[in-house]
Amino acid sequence: MKARTTLAAIVAASILAIPALATPGEVSGKSFGALRTVNKRVNSENSAMNEQDVLKKLIEAGIDEPQATRVIAINKYYGSEMKKEHATIAAQRKILDGLVRSNSANEAAYKDALYKVQYSKTKLQSISNSRASALRTLLKPSQQAKLMSLKLGRVG
Repeated sequence: MKARTTLAAIVAASILAIPALATPGEVSGKSFGALRTVNKRVNSENSAMNEQDVLKKLIEAGIDEPQATRVIAINKYYGSEMKKEHATIAAQRKILDGLVRSNSANEAAYKDALYKVQYSKTKLQSISNSRASALRTLLKPSQQAKLMSLKLGRVG
C-alpha cells in the first residue's frame, strides 16, 4: 500500500511540475507556427545540400552511381507524392475537426469526412508501397539492406 501512495505522490508532483517547467509562450499556436516555419526552411536547405551527400553515402555503401542516382530520383518523386497526400490528409482533418468543434448533427458530413481521410491514408500507403516496389526492382537484396541501414528510403 505504501508503494502505491509513493507512486501516486510522484505522479502528482510530476504533473504539477510540468507547467512550472514550460516557458511562457511555449504552448501558443504562434510558437508552434514559427517552429514549423523554421523546420520547413531548414528542411528545404538540407534537401538541396544533401543530394550530393546522399549520393556519396550510397556509393560508399556499394551502390553504383547510376543506381544511386536512380534511388535518389525514386525517393524524390515518391517523397513529393507523399508530401502532397500528407497535405491533403491535414486539410481533410481540419474539415473533420471543424465538424466536431461545431457539434454538427450532420452524420452524412461526418461520414464523408471520415471516408476522405481514410481514402487518403490508403492512397498514402499505396504510394509508399509503390516506392518500395520501385526500389526492390532496382536494387539487389544486399543493396536494399544497405539502403535501409542508411535510412534513406524504406525498401520493405
